[in-house]
Amino acid sequence: MTTTNTSIARELIEHFELRFSLTEDAARPGKLIVRGEFARAGVPTQNRRIYPRRLWEANFRRLAEGIANRSVFGELNHPTDGKANMFSVSHLITGLALDENGIVIGEAEVLEGTPGGDIVANIYRRGGKIGVSSRGFGSTAPNAEGVDVVQEDYNLVTFDFVADPADQYAYPEMVNESLERATDMTPEQIAAMKAEARADALAEAKKLVESQLAAKLPALRAQALTEARAEVAKTVPVAAEVSKLRAEVAQSRLQVEAANAQLAKATKLARITGFNLFIERSLRNDPDAEAVCAAIGDLAQYESAAALKTKLSEAREATAAARAAATLRERTEQQVEEARSAEVSSLELKVQKLAEGLEKTLEINKELVLRLHTEQRIAHHPEAPRIRRVVESAHPRDMEDLDALLEDVSRAPQRSQVQVESARGRARAAVSRYARTTTPLDEEAPQGELPRGDSDYNGLGVSMRELQGLSGIGSN
Repeated sequence: MTTTNTSIARELIEHFELRFSLTEDAARPGKLIVRGEFARAGVPTQNRRIYPRRLWEANFRRLAEGIANRSVFGELNHPTDGKANMFSVSHLITGLALDENGIVIGEAEVLEGTPGGDIVANIYRRGGKIGVSSRGFGSTAPNAEGVDVVQEDYNLVTFDFVADPADQYAYPEMVNESLERATDMTPEQIAAMKAEARADALAEAKKLVESQLAAKLPALRAQALTEARAEVAKTVPVAAEVSKLRAEVAQSRLQVEAANAQLAKATKLARITGFNLFIERSLRNDPDAEAVCAAIGDLAQYESAAALKTKLSEAREATAAARAAATLRERTEQQVEEARSAEVSSLELKVQKLAEGLEKTLEINKELVLRLHTEQRIAHHPEAPRIRRVVESAHPRDMEDLDALLEDVSRAPQRSQVQVESARGRARAAVSRYARTTTPLDEEAPQGELPRGDSDYNGLGVSMRELQGLSGIGSN
């Protein structure tokens, strides 16, 4: 099977591995007929080309009418420019067929009397050999083994005689009565004879061609001179026309370049539009669409959809990784903040408990200090028990308040316990309407101020100073 990449059509020249013979046909007396193998189907040639069977069959059908009309000519050697040259015609193709083994069986009539035909006839009659080679035009395409396969556009032109075919079997042998008899010559002698005959035939053919060319050379020169003069006569109008055509070609070239530029611009715009549509559809519900588009950048930089798809995939992966990292960082910060809040709350609770303990400790310490001070002041006082009870019931606020209370109680006359308790009760009732606010660590001044005096207060039997001491309110 051949591949789809075919080359352009070109002239195909082949030298096949052929065997054919030259004989004089009884039905056509005086004519030399070449019959035998001209080519093979399905077999690689020396040029590594394969001609399928169907190509030979199609071309033989196409050439059948020309063969019947005796208009398919062959030449002695292939023309250098691919065009038929009647001066080189040496034979007529009179038959082409393909057998069941893929062998092309051909028949050709040697045109004696022509330069090429005479050369062929002389070479064969002197025991020489001439090869055969196909000439045609078409394209080829390599198969899996790297061998070129001739394509369907192949057109066979003819089969030409050549001096040096590519294969040892491409030499026909002339068969007639004089060559069919038995011989006792050795193969070496036969080969030497054939080589000598070939050399003589070539020399004779060369002389014949040179003599014919020498005879025709004056006429050819005259004809060439006439044609040259005619061409020179056409030069002036042709030059103007050529200049005009060149100007038109230059203008057309500019128009083509402008059209190509517009086409390139339109192609680029169409590509970018398609890329935009592809990106929009791909990122329709993507939460990272904006970040992905920023990572992709300018769509004009991508030459193909494959490159854009690759970049889109990479941008999505990078954006997803960045979003995952941001989410992890946010979650970590939240956890740290929660842990910090919990730690602060725990520390605040500890501080509160320490403050409460400190307040209690300070209160206890204050009470102990006041008691110690009281004991030191009343250590030798005769009424120490009474003074101690008054102080304990009054609850002085500080050292100054305690000293004032001790001083008042120490100067007051001793009364009965009933009087003391009664006075204490009346004092408490009298000062109950006055409130004072304190904090655990600091005490504020009384919000209200009691009446002052040393006389009996409202018939309570005690002075105002004593009432303040009994009630726990210090004297200023």
